[in-house]
Amino acid sequence: MIGSVFALGPNSRLLADLDKYEGVAPADEEEREWPEAEGLFHRIAIEVALDQGGPVQAWTYALKEKPRARLIGSGDFIADRRIRNPQPLRP
Repeated sequence: MIGSVFALGPNSRLLADLDKYEGVAPADEEEREWPEAEGLFHRIAIEVALDQGGPVQAWTYALKEKPRARLIGSGDFIADRRIRNPQPLRP
């Protein structure tokens, strides 16, 4: 899979804000500021290999259910899109 890794720093509120943006509800019912958030994703810890620097632990958002779309074998959506539809994404 191809993606970007960002260092978040010590701000604990940032993860909660990202969860809210992705529609991930906190596990603890008392912490839910937005009870309607069920979402398609959950946040999980993974190990990623950086191009420079080796492996690091990172958070990612994963689908809760198996997608009904085809798998992109390379993990690179943009490259796959260019192969399947060589038109520019934006005019």
